[in-house]
Formats: sequence, structure tokens, C-alpha cells
Amino acid sequence: AALDAHAEGVAGWRFHAGSQLLRALSIALHASDPRRSRLADLSPRVNRGLDLALAFLERNLARDVLVAEVAAAANLSGDYFPRLFRRRFDVSPMQHLMHLRLQEARRLLAGDPALAIEAAARAVGFDQPGYFSRLFRRHFGVTPGEFRLRLQPPLRGRRRGD
Repeated sequence: AALDAHAEGVAGWRFHAGSQLLRALSIALHASDPRRSRLADLSPRVNRGLDLALAFLERNLARDVLVAEVAAAANLSGDYFPRLFRRRFDVSPMQHLMHLRLQEARRLLAGDPALAIEAAARAVGFDQPGYFSRLFRRHFGVTPGEFRLRLQPPLRGRRRGD
């Protein structure tokens, strides 16, 4: 189409050719994206099992969970399950559990200003507050205490000396 426009002397043929080239590149990049085919690469039975694994992890945030338990809940082979999980989600089952725990802790801290940081940590399965704080900072870029401070509304109308 761009060559026809050029041959016919149509104004803007270069723009048309450039847009066609960008469209072709976009299609090629989209087709080569490995994330696009993850679901298609796995059988429906495996995908259902991985969905069951996600639900199991969400229900068991606050307790120690073994990969074998998650595999059993997913009705998948314990040996092969971690590879299937990583293939679909790009993280291990335990990394995903850690992410879920940290997200829930952040939600708890934001939802209840009176809740102690240690209590939020324990509610999602962290027994060591220091470890929880390090992971929270690594994940969100701030400590739980800093996160709390950022949630507080700024003090307005105060003058110096008040």
C-alpha cells in the first residue's frame, strides 16, 4: 500500500510507509513475546491446577506452607510443580507467597492505624519483625514505619511555636 501511494505520488506516502513498518514490527514483537504463550503452553488441567495453587496460597498466608502441600492442593506432581508455577508466573511458589504476605501486611497497616507493625507481620506469617521490615523495605522501598508515616495527613494550619 505504501509503494502504491509512492508510485501514485500521494502526499504523505512516507508517513504511511513508516506507520506500516511500525505495525509490522509491533506484530512481530507481540508474536515473539514469551509471556503471551504461557497459558497456551500449559494444558488446561495444569492451568486449573495452578489456579488452585494460587487460591491455596491466598488462603494460607499466615502459616508455614511447604511446596509439597501447594503441589498436592493443585493436584500436580511435587517434583514438577515448581517448574510449572515458575513457567506460568515467572516466580517460585514461595516467592509468590511472600509477595501475597507483603501485600496483605501493607493493606492491614493502611487499614488500621492502631495496629502494631509486629501484629501486622504476625497476622501474615512473619514471626520476626526485623525480617518482615527488611522484606517490606526491599519490596516497597520503605520500611513499614515509613509507610505508616506517609499515610498520615499533613498537618495544616499550624504556625511555628504552636
